[in-house]
Amino acid sequence: MHRAPVETLEPRRLFANAYYIAPDGSPSNTGTINSPLASINDVTWRVQPGDTVYLRGGTYFPTQQQSMWCDGAPGGRILFTSYPGERAIIDGRNIRAGWQDAVSISGDYIDFTNISVRKSREIGIVVYNASHVRVMYNKVFGSWGVGVWVGGDAAFGDVLVEGNTVHDNSRKTAVVRPEEGGWGQGITASTGSNVRVNRNYVYSNHGEGIGLWKINGAIADGNWVRDNYSVNVYLDTATNAVVRNNFIFSTGQTEFSRFNRPASGVQIATEVAGLPKSRGNLVANNVVVGAGFGFFYGDYIVGGGLIDSTIANNTFIDSVTAAIHIDASNQHSNSRFVNNAAVQQNGGVMVDAYGGVAGISFSHNGWFGSTPIAAARSAADVLTNPRFSGGQRLNPSSYRLLPDSPLVDAGRTVSPVKFDYARKPRPRGGGYDIGAFELIP
Repeated sequence: MHRAPVETLEPRRLFANAYYIAPDGSPSNTGTINSPLASINDVTWRVQPGDTVYLRGGTYFPTQQQSMWCDGAPGGRILFTSYPGERAIIDGRNIRAGWQDAVSISGDYIDFTNISVRKSREIGIVVYNASHVRVMYNKVFGSWGVGVWVGGDAAFGDVLVEGNTVHDNSRKTAVVRPEEGGWGQGITASTGSNVRVNRNYVYSNHGEGIGLWKINGAIADGNWVRDNYSVNVYLDTATNAVVRNNFIFSTGQTEFSRFNRPASGVQIATEVAGLPKSRGNLVANNVVVGAGFGFFYGDYIVGGGLIDSTIANNTFIDSVTAAIHIDASNQHSNSRFVNNAAVQQNGGVMVDAYGGVAGISFSHNGWFGSTPIAAARSAADVLTNPRFSGGQRLNPSSYRLLPDSPLVDAGRTVSPVKFDYARKPRPRGGGYDIGAFELIP
């Protein structure tokens, strides 16, 4: 007689608690819905794995950083969230500047969701040396520094930053624009492992949009990123990072123009000495519209070349200066541009690489509206109208390929790039399409 397999259950607390916080609460209250506490700091030392902390709607003006150093467990995460049907706003204007951020998460197995964090005098939300954390569906805006920062100085991992709206941060550089750097990002992923920045809306930040900085293996997937001051998605001293399925665009807001042009779409460089240089990165299936440069490799500060990297199946539309820019370096190695579609009908150049592209291969790309330099061309390129579905310029679905597009089946298989058939129809004849990829808003 065969017995059915028995599923091993996760450990759970028999009775999880719910705690309540309200703008008119008191630290001396019990934390029930009728006797709410006043702040996250009042409850952090009380919660246990599996508990939920509800913040009642309204605006909180704490005078100290709101810190979550409590630990949940694999079978009992601790949830901090707005009360259903309400929205809690944490306003950081009264918190002393200088290493006191508005919200800090340093415990493991914590979810921080559906809360607005505004006007921090430092960073909006910090995840510091914490693992198995989810920061989801929050609104973070008006921070003097970075909006959401994930990092630390110890081993940590499994952090998800998803579904947040992050804008108007790094305000310290809105006051005086430094031309050569010193700004923060809307979202920063720094150090750690398995850090994912997915499906966020990141816009109008006064530095970069999303920064993968000093990190290995981070992922930025499915984000909408627009009108950030310096770079929209920046891989700085990043190794084995993946930037895919993002919609990156400019609406032409001159307030966020640097050097009189919009920010770059995706940029790779190495600014930090003493760490592995940027290498092994994958930039795939992104749609970039109206950026200063669609893709930019910068060899400044530490340099090191574009190494072991793949830029494939991206769509670059009307980049102001160049669809692709590559700084000169004698260290470029084993990198490739494959199956990209670039349209330049605004007078911008196609590929700007005056220092040469030795160590970088180009093949099976689609070019329309301008001709790339000879070193970026191949016999397998398509030099004609790509025939997108059209419609709204600032809508990623406008860049789907029509069934009779000359880019359908004109590409080649590129490992590790794969079609996501839930997002894009399977190409005819088993071939590979060039460029346009259907994004989910």
